[in-house]
Amino acid sequence: AAADSLGIARQKSAQVGGYLLFGGGQDAYNNYKTAVVAYDTSLVQSSPAAFAQSKVGHAAVSVGEYALFAGGATSTSGGSGATVYAYNTALTQSVPTALSWSNPYYLSGTKTRSHALFGGGGRATAVNAYDASLTRTSPAELAGAGYIAMSGSAGEYALFVGLSATGAAGLVACAYDASLTRVELTPLSVGRYGGASANVGDYVLFAGGNTDNSMPFLSAGTAYVDAYDSSLTRSTAASLPIAVSDNGGTSLSGLYALFGGGYTTGTNMPSNGVCAYDKSLTVKTLSALSNNSGCGVCGGEIGSYAVFGGGMVTGNSPTSYRYAQAYRLDPVEIVVPDQCKYAFGGEEE
Repeated sequence: AAADSLGIARQKSAQVGGYLLFGGGQDAYNNYKTAVVAYDTSLVQSSPAAFAQSKVGHAAVSVGEYALFAGGATSTSGGSGATVYAYNTALTQSVPTALSWSNPYYLSGTKTRSHALFGGGGRATAVNAYDASLTRTSPAELAGAGYIAMSGSAGEYALFVGLSATGAAGLVACAYDASLTRVELTPLSVGRYGGASANVGDYVLFAGGNTDNSMPFLSAGTAYVDAYDSSLTRSTAASLPIAVSDNGGTSLSGLYALFGGGYTTGTNMPSNGVCAYDKSLTVKTLSALSNNSGCGVCGGEIGSYAVFGGGMVTGNSPTSYRYAQAYRLDPVEIVVPDQCKYAFGGEEE
């Protein structure tokens, strides 16, 4: 696919087989996209079949031998993106049963060990689960509305945090166990939306986000980091080096959780910072992203690499970034080899 056909910002990523897929998203002029790109374990890029409809505000989760992209909106006017696209280990696309509710815009996705779960969006509380055969079921609804909520996995549990209920904005949370039974979960230490998640060791971390979901991507971010272990015990980790929202997160070999990009102290203030948390939840700053990528950076893991793709800066001079930048272990320190900076569409940086 040509570089200008790609999602640029607010893409979502999922891994299947030996591939990391990025799909959907938007550019800095608010054009919604359909393209999907894949990176193999050597960071060689290919272009699987695109979505039939564009997607923004969607979620991506892997289950069994499939990477699923679900929900979102198909246009700025809010066309429903309930369609689900699945890619198998050969990158062949199929279309499973759609989500069961309308307007799943800015929903969240996560998984247990046997199911991919999608929930919320458009202030909904609905949840759908897909098993390894892509059969859809509907577990109990979320404990609160899930607009721009955060999600992640810890042990056998699928977690949804930053949910909202009357008088508790961003301060509702719940989890689902291996039987898809909803269980109680201690909420975030500070209610917030639009942050990022990543796993390291026994923990899933939820980092950044902002406290105002009426302006979810154009208001001041936070530096809070909450950690949940596989027993669902919540603790707080060291703060991010800089307060951000609309940032990206990914894991690296189970040894590090990386967070990068996002908005900083206010509208049109992009960040290219990257940091890593180890299994003791100690944080250190890494080499910055090569572009001042700003909001909507998407993270993912493939082989020995953690990859951040896309991002944009809005305002009077909108700019889109098509770059994917990779971090790897070498063998203990995280490094950023020059040969691992790729432009979406196959162009070198």
